[in-house]
Amino acid sequence: MFPREYSAYFTDQLETIDVGTTLYEVWAKATPGAHPISIGHLELASRFTKSMYGDSKLMFQHTTFDQDIERAPRDVAAEWLGECPRYDECRTCPAEYDCFEGAGASQE
Repeated sequence: MFPREYSAYFTDQLETIDVGTTLYEVWAKATPGAHPISIGHLELASRFTKSMYGDSKLMFQHTTFDQDIERAPRDVAAEWLGECPRYDECRTCPAEYDCFEGAGASQE
């Protein structure tokens, strides 16, 4: 979508994306051993606009596998831990491994 070499500020580049462009495909697993399923996509409904609100107030945060385990009901956490054969690796980057089929590149 964008050149590898610097050509403009990223905020200026974002303003060039057409309405209707799919920015992300969103995949999820119900448990570490489940196959990934598509749960949606993020599609641009209007042009990007620079704003102070977006720069200072709007934040998105991913959680780690450890945080998921802490927040899950005890029986769910036990099931998830039992399905993850390489828990130490999953803790650092669950997207790098497909625990159902063994180590390898994540689904893209």
